[in-house]
Amino acid sequence: MQATDGAKTLYDLMDRVLANEALDHQQKCALIDELRKNNPGASDRWTYRLAIYFLGGMTVLTIIGLVVIACIGAHAPQGLVAIGSASVGGLAGLLSSGRSKDT
Repeated sequence: MQATDGAKTLYDLMDRVLANEALDHQQKCALIDELRKNNPGASDRWTYRLAIYFLGGMTVLTIIGLVVIACIGAHAPQGLVAIGSASVGGLAGLLSSGRSKDT
């Protein structure tokens, strides 16, 4: 659903609030806090944190496993490499900025 004032995303609406000179600092803070509360993606921060911890742990364990396998001289299974690659890709997706600028 698109706002009628031209704001396309939540971040656009936050930018409009911050740029509005008719509002004082306290009003801007109150409006930004309300917008953050109504953002379903930011309301549950622990989900993202746990996903990052899990994917980071999988990445570290995969690297350790590959180093151990290389040290004993065995051939690294492709499945282990795929798990490590997928966990690094998942981390990159979670940590990259979700905001896109229309140019």
